[in-house]
Amino acid sequence: MFPPRLSRLLARTGLALAALVLALSASRANDAMTFTLGRLESAPACGAPCAQFIVARGEITHTSAFGFFYARKLAGDRDLPVILESPGGFVMGATFLARKWRELEVTAIIARAEPTCRWDGNGSPCDPRDAGGKVQTFRLARGASCASACPMLLAGAVRRLAMSDVRFGVHRPAINRDSAAGRLALSLGGEDADTRKRLDKGIPDHFGAMGIDPRLAERYHATPNETMDWFPLEEARALGLVNALPAEVAGHPALPKTLLDAIR
Repeated sequence: MFPPRLSRLLARTGLALAALVLALSASRANDAMTFTLGRLESAPACGAPCAQFIVARGEITHTSAFGFFYARKLAGDRDLPVILESPGGFVMGATFLARKWRELEVTAIIARAEPTCRWDGNGSPCDPRDAGGKVQTFRLARGASCASACPMLLAGAVRRLAMSDVRFGVHRPAINRDSAAGRLALSLGGEDADTRKRLDKGIPDHFGAMGIDPRLAERYHATPNETMDWFPLEEARALGLVNALPAEVAGHPALPKTLLDAIR
């Protein structure tokens, strides 16, 4: 425990919020987000240079940005689209990576990427020619969801696509009292009420900077953290969270026709 005087100082300067790391409760039991280089089975095998996309799946954490940049570096810093599926995670991790995606003009696709080969010996082995970068083959499938902090991350992509049956979910953020960072935030004077007060401005500012309808931020604040406000693709389009159809981005150098054809 920090001395009371230091705790008050840190809280006043906003460092309590920085330590807070704001996890959304729906995703606490999930694995941390991984970033895997992937290709469709119809694409040639030659390791990282032949990767067609990056698969991002799992809980968004503070280190997710490092995982993304490492995968991108393995692929030669190419403009690869991201196949995204996530139950949520840490708000700060999501908004930080979202800003980086906007700078890089990333394309994101909400879909379930099912691996058709594995490097761990479970299931069909991957092509040895893909060993460089541990590229896996995937097929895009239905049944994906993007919830909690995931829409905050998705908002950072310039082109945002989704499978037709995708579900989006939002709810109010809260301190993750089970995490070391959450306990630190509480010891520094951070409370859920303080968190909501700061996010009353932070969430609208984030979505506003990304060009998303302010009604989405309102839905975050209107939904208790213990529940989830689920909505379908049609509503995500109306809010501007999904802003492109495959036909509208056809011909983009980073989006092969075979990949766009798989989005249905």
